[in-house]
Amino acid sequence: MIDAKGAGVRAQDASIERFSAKLSGRDLLRRPSLDGTASLDNLRVAKELVSSASLKARPAGASTALDLSVNARGFAVASAATLTPGERTRVDLSALTIQRDGQRLALAGPATITLAGGLVELKGVALNLGAGRLDIDGSVGDRLNLTARARAVPLSVASIADPTLGLGGALDAEAHITGSKTAPSGDWKVTLAKVTAPQLRNNGLPSVDASAYGRLAGNRTSIDADIALGSANRVTITGSAPTGAAGGLDVAVKGALDVALANTVLSANGQTLKGKANIDLKITGAAASPIVGGVVTFADGAFADPINGLAFKNIAARLEAHGREMTLASMTATTGNGGQIAATGHISLLPEAGMPGSIHVGSRNAQLVNRDLVSSTADLDLTVAGPLARAPKVSGAVIFNTLEVNVPDRLPASLKPLPDAKHIDPKGFAREMLALQSKRKAAAGRPSAFDAALDLKISAPNRIFVRGRGIDAEFGGELKISGSAQKPIILGGFDLRRGRLQLLTQRIDITRGALTFAGGLTPELDFYAETTAADVTAQIAVTGPAAQPSFAFTSTPELPQDEVLSRLLFAKASGSLSPLQALQLATAVAQLSGADTGGGGFEKMRKALGVDSLDLDAGGSGGPTVGASTYLTDNLNVGVRAGAKPSDAAVNVGLEVTKKLRVQSETRADGHTSVGVGVEWEY
Repeated sequence: MIDAKGAGVRAQDASIERFSAKLSGRDLLRRPSLDGTASLDNLRVAKELVSSASLKARPAGASTALDLSVNARGFAVASAATLTPGERTRVDLSALTIQRDGQRLALAGPATITLAGGLVELKGVALNLGAGRLDIDGSVGDRLNLTARARAVPLSVASIADPTLGLGGALDAEAHITGSKTAPSGDWKVTLAKVTAPQLRNNGLPSVDASAYGRLAGNRTSIDADIALGSANRVTITGSAPTGAAGGLDVAVKGALDVALANTVLSANGQTLKGKANIDLKITGAAASPIVGGVVTFADGAFADPINGLAFKNIAARLEAHGREMTLASMTATTGNGGQIAATGHISLLPEAGMPGSIHVGSRNAQLVNRDLVSSTADLDLTVAGPLARAPKVSGAVIFNTLEVNVPDRLPASLKPLPDAKHIDPKGFAREMLALQSKRKAAAGRPSAFDAALDLKISAPNRIFVRGRGIDAEFGGELKISGSAQKPIILGGFDLRRGRLQLLTQRIDITRGALTFAGGLTPELDFYAETTAADVTAQIAVTGPAAQPSFAFTSTPELPQDEVLSRLLFAKASGSLSPLQALQLATAVAQLSGADTGGGGFEKMRKALGVDSLDLDAGGSGGPTVGASTYLTDNLNVGVRAGAKPSDAAVNVGLEVTKKLRVQSETRADGHTSVGVGVEWEY
């Protein structure tokens, strides 16, 4: 007989807020029988809490009727059973419900569980799982004879065990297991329909349909599985796997995948990917460190990243698996201008070591970037080696065949946006800059464990053009990039080969210029021109990042900027200008400030003609001249010039023998020919 009550009981890391018990028992050692009640509230053991529990027991002949309810760890359990002790202890379940997180399991009808000598017999055990049902019959002990069937079981019911799973879909399964518990045998079959999970939904992936069957024998099971992800992606898995910790995998994985599955994730950065991957792999060895053999091929691929100006098509690749190493036997792609990029290398399948490997990337005349601000073609000779998933080293050379930096024709009157300003349907350059700004902010908010060491040499003998808002300049040179991808150190720059500033019909030669990269990847301009106009000596400086340079006009003697421009363009003060000249002056000011609404016509003409350089000189008393030139090779330039007089019409050829030595020849329409040699040296 037990008759007890208590409150606030504590002992070490256990406590009970309140409890009571009034129970009596008979023949507890042989045929136990109970009568009475017991309950408790808030039993805490370490970090585990039982909010409440209650037991009601009453005699029923030779048996005891038991009603038990428990609330713990979010579970609410209620059961009603009759316990009949003896050599074969029998439990007759009449009711059982388990509820948690909106999910409910319930006994579908009366069931019997019998325990005798280590053997558990189950008869009529059937559970309603949401709209589905699970039936279990048979015996479990040293020998097994168990049959289980699941019909239309919603996978959402799994949240009763873990509310964070968030699974969707339905399960059908069937198994008949016999043999010993150490070496079971039998058949099993599983079918999954329209399975979803947070990982699939968050990445915009379709639901999964899968079916698998196999046979247990000798601590292993055969596997024949078919997995479909949407309508265009299917993988089959055949072979065998161990049922316990011992033994190794022996499975073949084959299938086809449409990589457009990744577009939902990539679209956050404005990127798209397409192509087909085919898998033919053999996996053996322990699951924790598998040995992989076979081939993965990729064909008909294309990748586009408009924000960063990247576009590749005709992407094809072949990956060969050899044990714990993957060999990139080949990877090729075509760029927008028809150039080629190729890669080869190897990767070790050692995640704990950061996937060490080495990949070589090479290209010929590949269009690496094609944006409004920058476009380029280059030859690559790069190697990426080391722990590729963590901290590889990127080394090698990039030789630019062309690099065009386009100064935007228009910029906002104020480059600093107003507080809380909202951009409505931004276009062109503004949209591109906003997208890059948003991308940088997002990346800055996500610290990455990945960082690559850099050892790169970037060179361009010539044909680096800076154009826009009247600027037309050509550079050549080289720079070196060291440090890391997160903190690059960029030394060097590109020197002026030629340059001019076109203000309406006036051409002013740029006498000094540099294109530099000082700790960042956006080029900085530093141009200077000086000329004599009317009664002043005018100086023009263009400085700042290429995306938003500033123009400064000074003079000797000192005059306001619009007055300096008036002298440059019309050789007289602004107060003496005609209405047409005043309008032209305003147009020039708008062009240089980035507020020009109709500029860019001169640059459009150059692009339409397909030449590298177009020159318009209003001239003096001799009249205007027009010139155009283009590169035939990296160091050979051919041009023509036309004017009002035969002496102004000519064909010229320029040959760059070395970086510092140039030969220039000219043949005029009047028969005169000239040859010149130019030498540059810094001192």
